Amino acid sequence: MSGLSKVIVVSSDSGDAGADPGTHGSSGHASRQLQLGFVREGVPAHIARVPSDLGRFDLAAGELEDTGLLVVGGRDGRAVELVRRARELLAQRNVDAPIVFAGHGVARAELEAAGADEVVLQPVYLRDVVTIGRLLRGQPSTHRSHLVGNLAETTGVLTLVRALSALGRSAVLTLMRGLRRGEVRFFEGEVTSAQVGLIHGQAALHQLLLWTEARFDYHHESVVRRQQIPLGREELFADAERFLAGVRESSGSLSPSMVLEQDIGRIQMLGKQIPTEVHGVLRMFDGHRVLADVLEDSPYRLFETLRVAQRALDVGLLRKASTPRPKATWRAVLSIEEWLVGDDSKGEARVRTAIADTAPVPKVDKPGNTGKFSKSGKRRKRTERRANTPLAVPVVTKGPDIDWGSLVPRTIGAEVGPLAGVVPSANASGEIVTPTREAPREKLEALMDTGKRERIFPTDIGLEPSVMLDEHGPTQSSATEAASPAAPPAAPPAAPPPSDDAAREREIAQAQVRALVERQRQESGEAEAIVRAAEARAKVEAEARAAADAHVIAVAAKAKAKADHAAREQAAEEALTRRVQKFDLSEVTPMPARAKTASVPQTASDLVKRLIDDERSQPVRAIVETPDVTVAETPTATVAVRDAVSITHTAETARLVATPVATVSEVNPWIATPVSTPITPAVRTAEPAPVPVSQPAPAPQPAPAPPAEAPVETQDEPSDGVVRSRHGGAQTAPVVVRRPPPADIPPDDRPALQTGEIAASQPVVVPRAATEPSILIADMAAVQSAVSAIASVQAAAPATPSIATPARETAVREVRRDATGAFTPLEEDFFREGLDEARPPRVASASDSFDDLDDGYQPTGFWDRLLGRKPPRR
Repeated sequence: MSGLSKVIVVSSDSGDAGADPGTHGSSGHASRQLQLGFVREGVPAHIARVPSDLGRFDLAAGELEDTGLLVVGGRDGRAVELVRRARELLAQRNVDAPIVFAGHGVARAELEAAGADEVVLQPVYLRDVVTIGRLLRGQPSTHRSHLVGNLAETTGVLTLVRALSALGRSAVLTLMRGLRRGEVRFFEGEVTSAQVGLIHGQAALHQLLLWTEARFDYHHESVVRRQQIPLGREELFADAERFLAGVRESSGSLSPSMVLEQDIGRIQMLGKQIPTEVHGVLRMFDGHRVLADVLEDSPYRLFETLRVAQRALDVGLLRKASTPRPKATWRAVLSIEEWLVGDDSKGEARVRTAIADTAPVPKVDKPGNTGKFSKSGKRRKRTERRANTPLAVPVVTKGPDIDWGSLVPRTIGAEVGPLAGVVPSANASGEIVTPTREAPREKLEALMDTGKRERIFPTDIGLEPSVMLDEHGPTQSSATEAASPAAPPAAPPAAPPPSDDAAREREIAQAQVRALVERQRQESGEAEAIVRAAEARAKVEAEARAAADAHVIAVAAKAKAKADHAAREQAAEEALTRRVQKFDLSEVTPMPARAKTASVPQTASDLVKRLIDDERSQPVRAIVETPDVTVAETPTATVAVRDAVSITHTAETARLVATPVATVSEVNPWIATPVSTPITPAVRTAEPAPVPVSQPAPAPQPAPAPPAEAPVETQDEPSDGVVRSRHGGAQTAPVVVRRPPPADIPPDDRPALQTGEIAASQPVVVPRAATEPSILIADMAAVQSAVSAIASVQAAAPATPSIATPARETAVREVRRDATGAFTPLEEDFFREGLDEARPPRVASASDSFDDLDDGYQPTGFWDRLLGRKPPRR
């Protein structure tokens, strides 16, 4: 861009028709909008006042100083006169600045004849007018039909194409990024064709929308209306916005400028699990091409390739390239620009290349060597390397990432492209609160009235409202007022007396709009009140149901605990009764008198003590059994073990023998069938026992028969090799036993019941990184002047002397004469033989046709290609 930077905004309707001709009227709403748009883009703008009499309109020398663009607005014939007057003033002041007209109601030919360089007819986006002004700002008259620039300095592809389409000219837009080239053709403002690589039509335009860095060249040209894109202007750009929104949703963490490379180790580890089609996509991520280039070169559609790349990045097949890619690789191709501008970027390129080349070179085995030894079988000599030599590590500088936000235009209000976050000289602060799961819902889905739902949720709102430059609407006095929060709606002021029919109709329409808005606000308030009442009633009912359920659960738990306690007490009482019956010594002791006075021994030590006290009285032989101990239990059998203790003593000796007894009972489930028959023990000592004559020893009495309710048991002898008893007897009939008492119910250690709603985690909003455009060429006029000077010097240089001589010309003529001579007879016969030979006519065969190639053909679907499935054979 040139040094001229200031923009002057002039409107033919800004003057007051009833004011004094010598005074200036206030600027209109359209002028304020244009000024704010240029200021947000960092371009100084000034509004010139226009009097009612256009003949008295003048621009002071201070206003025209450093002026690079003049924007004129208006309508009807007054706008044509204002354009003509502005061109005359610029010519008088010797200011070569372009004039852009933005208005309606005037023919394009009349405006161009009056001196307008470009005409933008309303309705038009405010952002498009600002983009056109930035392209033409400071351009001389000889270069206004041929504009060049950079996307990083201007805007995105979507807004650029839309702005150039608003000019209504037949032209060609060429975009260049490295060795890639794209082209968009306009026929009288209509986008008639697009091409990038081998892609044509609307698909090529979609691919160009993903470009974030490119040089563009726009020049006027007669274009044939091809109609490769059969869509109108509004439909085409609406479809482009939907495409960018879909790409942004499907991309996830990917961006078009991201450089990815393959993780070879991960790919080799998965092996055959990766389909062949996916391998073809992964091979394109070579660590040099950006994602936008891969999407363009992929044999699959854009969204399919994007999903494959996203899934591969998630599972680790792809990763971000470790070596940063140079930002402007196309600069190496256009080195003539560096020479013209005088930028010493070659030294930087050499330093960057040297640093990048210092990375360690990966070791690659030769194809012929498969191990430690070569084909000759000799061991290769290993070269020793210094152990303390450090490897050079490249310095990685991470550049700012480009997110997808810059590709999708904002669709709220009068958007003006990638503008500043706030209006200059304005401060705004606060906190943004978003509703959570705990916040009450509106529940508007329960609203069954179709008409009311349409009033609450209008369906006739477009994707991006067109910004109409309204000259009569309210305007803000300054940029600070534009950034300040809007005041609450106040009562509408009294309507002024209409000056004409148009003003009266406008007031009536505004009153109807206000009434409609107020009615919608009242209806939405009523709907919210109904929803809140229904929600409160549902909450009360839910709390009542929860309380009733909790009461029922508590009563049931209390009754269950009471029944379990009673069962445990009864089981303990029955167990105590059985234990007392088992330890009753009156049934096993041969001395009745002693059984009445002696206490029941509880342990073996108590029994030994009591027997030692009575050992001198007389020999005693007693058998005492310990309680049963269950050692194993299955659903069909129970194994119990106890000890049968026999005591035999005389005046000099005493012997205590403990014999283990195991009982195996089959449960069915109330009948216990013993495995072995009961045995009546007959213990006999191995050594003689002298008995005094005066008191003969009584014969030992057999053990009492087991009670009827106890299971039959078996008895084992000590394993010392001495036979002490002989077994015999008959098998008894099965006896009826009681079911064993139930075990104690374990305590309920489960956590308490909890009710509520599982809330999803709030997504983390990553702020979009803002990037500043880089300046490619500071002064284009100086560059073009230098090129013209070089061309003029070359044209004035003397002609190069000819190297032709008479001797050389004679040699050349002889060679030409020999080349054009006649054939020899031998050569003539050789060619005649092939010409005169008669050949039979060729008969067409069935193999010459391609009709049979379509038999049984079935196209392979995307999922079959992605998963590697083969089509079924027919």
